[in-house]
Amino acid sequence: MTAEDIPRALTPVARVLVLAIPALLVIGKAPPDIAASLVALLFLIRSALLRDFSWARTPWIKAALAVWIYLILASLAAEHMGAALGRAGPWVRFVLFAAALQFWVLNDRVWLKRLLISTGATVGFVAADTVFQFVFSYDIFGIPQVSIDRMTGPMTELPPKVGVYIMRLMYPALVALMFWAAAGGRGLLAKITAIAAVCAGVTTVLITGERMAFLLALFGLGVTVVLAPAMRRTMLVAVLAAGLTVAGVFAVKPSVTARSFHTVVSTVGNFWRSSNGLVWIGGFKVARANPVIGVGLKNFRTSCRVVVYGSPDKTGPECSLHPHNFYLEWLSEAGAIGLFGFLALITLWTRHFLARAGHWRFDGLAVGPVVAVITFLWPIAATMGFFTNWHAALFWFVLGWALAATGERLVAPTPRSEAGGATRVPGKPV
Repeated sequence: MTAEDIPRALTPVARVLVLAIPALLVIGKAPPDIAASLVALLFLIRSALLRDFSWARTPWIKAALAVWIYLILASLAAEHMGAALGRAGPWVRFVLFAAALQFWVLNDRVWLKRLLISTGATVGFVAADTVFQFVFSYDIFGIPQVSIDRMTGPMTELPPKVGVYIMRLMYPALVALMFWAAAGGRGLLAKITAIAAVCAGVTTVLITGERMAFLLALFGLGVTVVLAPAMRRTMLVAVLAAGLTVAGVFAVKPSVTARSFHTVVSTVGNFWRSSNGLVWIGGFKVARANPVIGVGLKNFRTSCRVVVYGSPDKTGPECSLHPHNFYLEWLSEAGAIGLFGFLALITLWTRHFLARAGHWRFDGLAVGPVVAVITFLWPIAATMGFFTNWHAALFWFVLGWALAATGERLVAPTPRSEAGGATRVPGKPV
């Protein structure tokens, strides 16, 4: 094998790793992190062998690298410097992973379709297993449900996150299926199949008992209606059908109604007294005490106790491992400077999407990943930790996928409307 053949040989390895990530996310925390790290490393090796680092001039990547350097420098002032550096230093692997997806691994529509199939099949299996567990109290592997109103599916690690997993990854497959059904000549059966899939996805998230995941699943439906004019009528019917399905589950399952309706209404009415509201208060108190550079990554768990209760040995409802909100986590642990950097990244990603919106909004391979990213970045949500391995791998996976799918060379050149004819896209075709 010559030196020129090595970069070419790395590509299938990286692509297989990426196709495996939806399944690796089901297994546990370490496997998807390892896969993402390997893809990032292979991307650097390939770039070095080809002497091509042109991708590093991309605005969002330059901003992300600047944020990374800041996080390392800010860690030097953290009380628990080792913990902060241990989290800030390796964080760059996720930036490189997303860049690898955008500029290398998913740089053609064939591999976008393969990733769609891999993700759809895995999420479909996890959803079916979760429904089985809901009906029989055990999943097909014999894993029992956590309680009468909480499911784990095949994901045994606690706290349960199968609802988050399904909600984050179902939109690429559901939206692609909806685009396919809405295209001309598919017939009524195709539309019914796509609508049923949407209902099944939303209902499965509902029965997991993960309330925020369910609310974001509904939010994602609304975002899809707004973003995808080519399938809007079919999607509106799907939204209505999903609403009726959810209402039916509420009618026949009091435990689901109690957890995903009554407690949600109660929490909204008394949010600042709820568990998430109290942790947010703790986050604001920590941020107010350390406004500029924060307390350092992975330091909230100890600094909150000192700020709120006066001792690292005391604890209470206002303190947790993290503030349960991405933006509040950046503010409290990385300060106003870190939050500004994160907002700058979001702005650059948004500019990327908006610059190509006239094309990718008519592309079934692109809309779904963008919807998934939006559900991640919706600010008014209780979330898992932004920097924790499992959730970080999931976020940067979806982000890189969306950035790749909305690239100028990859969006569908001939979008179709629900009427079956070509839809005129403003601007020069790509």
